Amino acid sequence: MTSTKPPAPSFRPAVSGPPQIRCARCGRRVPASSSGCPEHRPLKRPEDALIDLSSSVPDEMPTFPGYKTLRCLGKGGFGTIYEAEMLRSGEHVAIKLARTDEALAAIHLRKEAKALAEIGPPYVPALFGTGELDDRSPFIVMERLTAPTLAKRMISGETFRQAEVFAIMQRILTALDAIHARGWVHRDIKPENIVVEDASAKIIDFGLARRASLQASMTTVAALLGTAEYMSPEQCSGMGDIDARSDIYAIGVILYEMLAGRPPFWGPRALVQQHHISRRPPRLAALALVPAPVEEVVLQCLAKDRRDRFDNVAALSNAIDAAVGAPSARMSLTPALGVSRVLDDIAPPSSSVSRERRRAGLIFFESSVDTEVVEKRVLMLGGQLAHASAPRYVAIYSHEVGENPAKRALRAAHDLVKHGVCERAVIDLAHVSIQTRADGSPRFISALFFRSDRFPHAGDPEGVFLAPTAAQELPGTEGAELPGRKWLHLGHAPSSSGLLRDVADDSTGSLLGRRDVLDGLLESARETARESVPCVLGVVAEEGCGKTHLARVTLARIRAEMPRATVLDLRARELLGGEEAPSTRELLSRWLDLPATAPSDGGSALL
Repeated sequence: MTSTKPPAPSFRPAVSGPPQIRCARCGRRVPASSSGCPEHRPLKRPEDALIDLSSSVPDEMPTFPGYKTLRCLGKGGFGTIYEAEMLRSGEHVAIKLARTDEALAAIHLRKEAKALAEIGPPYVPALFGTGELDDRSPFIVMERLTAPTLAKRMISGETFRQAEVFAIMQRILTALDAIHARGWVHRDIKPENIVVEDASAKIIDFGLARRASLQASMTTVAALLGTAEYMSPEQCSGMGDIDARSDIYAIGVILYEMLAGRPPFWGPRALVQQHHISRRPPRLAALALVPAPVEEVVLQCLAKDRRDRFDNVAALSNAIDAAVGAPSARMSLTPALGVSRVLDDIAPPSSSVSRERRRAGLIFFESSVDTEVVEKRVLMLGGQLAHASAPRYVAIYSHEVGENPAKRALRAAHDLVKHGVCERAVIDLAHVSIQTRADGSPRFISALFFRSDRFPHAGDPEGVFLAPTAAQELPGTEGAELPGRKWLHLGHAPSSSGLLRDVADDSTGSLLGRRDVLDGLLESARETARESVPCVLGVVAEEGCGKTHLARVTLARIRAEMPRATVLDLRARELLGGEEAPSTRELLSRWLDLPATAPSDGGSALL
């Protein structure tokens, strides 16, 4: 099959859909046509704050014998994809043409054709034929897929509930299992290469795929190809023997992103690859209300050593089913990737769902911030958004997130005020009806959510208030009673108080096995204060093991226990490649109050 190809084409932005960008601060995907990330806009310097994920496509289109080329669908690393109409039948197909500006493009495209032929539908697009243009540039003719990619769904504003995340993931795993069973490793699994249909999923773009039976014969350069955010540590290291567990790592990244709204690592390619190799991913529980069994599954997928990951896709699929069915997971299946814009707080209960009443801590507040940002902050603080009717919101804290929901709500309210989510917040305790929907997600119902007298007004003082029932649960809390409301006005969170002590105490619960180290550090600090002698402590661990978090908790505890002590928190900046560490020199300069330049006597007088 031959045809002619037009002269060297010019290039312009893709026309097949909105290009995607990723916020450099929070890592979320947003359309390039938007004004930026909902949480971090307006962006003063968008060229620095956004990482462009879009590509360009040729302005002119080639012709293929027997087909009418309709439009360009997009451009990948090794090929450009066109939509075409088969002249004989009128059927629409997708034609992928190897790029002439990439030396390995033809090799990768022929390998993709072989993979599609051996795997076959419904797990991958159907392969209809192959051919070459007059300049011997190969092309393949495939099934034209009309369903959206997972990446497109991620930026469309669609809300994923966790139950839906797992349902979609099982469809993806079915396709991936078939690919592995036929002896192939994809090596470029990412949302852009997954097409999600109603009852199934197809995996596309096999340009980097390889036969699993091939051992370490591929080059280091080939191993480093891929999309940095979804590459496994062994890919980032340039290992040649990439196997199916590399795809499982990529699945873990996708699961993480669907649940948290961002991948574990993003940014410059070299930095992301280094993080995959050496840095521990941030805990999912700090970004979304994810059940512990589910987080364990994701973290096992993301294990640095592939021997610690699931051996195969079937094992991962079974682990997801077990984690979702675990008792601790059933009450935590909350929305992921943002908040639903339509909250059905007052809809009549369905007979097909369970319902219970529970006493919970509530935060009533008004906010002009975007609803999605409000919900994300509430989730990060361990709560859930029970009611959203902008500008009024209610956050809920039940016993699932702590022994004292009033204390948790109080801490969260101070945080919301401090970070500008709201100017005033009222803490209350009340019974709330909780329905469990068919998909496992909770729905909170209370007439209090619609009573204006429960919300602070613009004329009230700024800060946090305690309703009488909440004040009874927090004895010893000091504040001034608000006339006519019987609310206790606490104002803003003090820098050193019992509240801070509670924060520090609760922080130790997330150290996960570091409590003995923390106790040793605190005892050394106490001894230093008692004996008035200097003390230097060192904590040695691999990168990503939690030293920064341990330091943060230790400092909070020291400040809480010794409010009169002066605690200096000095942190070394991250070094660039080959740069000498200046930390010791800077510490000595600060503590000894040394001059900026060396004195003539070499510093002997100072000593």
